[in-house]
Amino acid sequence: MVHQFRHPWLEEGEEVLWHAMANRGSENTRPVGGILYLTDRRLFFQPHILERVTEEQAWEVPIGKVHLYTEEGGWNPHIPVVRDIAIHYHLEVAQADGSVEDFFLTHLGEPLEQLAQWKGHAAGSQ
Repeated sequence: MVHQFRHPWLEEGEEVLWHAMANRGSENTRPVGGILYLTDRRLFFQPHILERVTEEQAWEVPIGKVHLYTEEGGWNPHIPVVRDIAIHYHLEVAQADGSVEDFFLTHLGEPLEQLAQWKGHAAGSQ
């Protein structure tokens, strides 16, 4: 399902394939809350407005320049209302320069799952 909203950061002809609430940062840093988008060209993280007040910057990387790894993890609360917004997945974005970005997500979607490898498994298999 293609995302129908037009964002100012989208390039001409670029389409959003998937998005989710996410926290950006490793376990040793203060996580930055926002939304992670997967487009047909790149991964793009937009911090929430309150994070931008603290001068947190958007982040992006072309899809062809990264390896994506996912794994289950996080918090699975017993309260149904909280369960929908809980962090359930870890996405590791390994870049060509050796740097790694960590994202903690509320859900995965088919477009992301097709690109990512589950840690310890081949791409596309679980």
